[in-house]
Amino acid sequence: MRSIDYDYIARNISSLSLIPIRVYKNREQIIFYDPSNFPKDPATPYISTLLEIDEGVNYYISPYEHFFGILKHDGYTMILGPTFHSVLLEALRFSPKGS
Repeated sequence: MRSIDYDYIARNISSLSLIPIRVYKNREQIIFYDPSNFPKDPATPYISTLLEIDEGVNYYISPYEHFFGILKHDGYTMILGPTFHSVLLEALRFSPKGS
């Protein structure tokens, strides 16, 4: 069976989506990409909660409306985010072209 290159997947998702990606193996962080270069990881207060989620594919919304994606497979956990809902981005996405 072919092995999964979690580093490649995390690096590319982070690069394409511009959101932080973390990969854990048995609850220990082994990969972290963050294109924002924030001095502190905004996911830190929620990591234990995110790692406790058992489903293979799920999401979590923090009390401050930070959105996280969680993927689990064979002892690995990939945490995507945070991202957030932006009214401005929503308005730009649905505005007619040229206005």
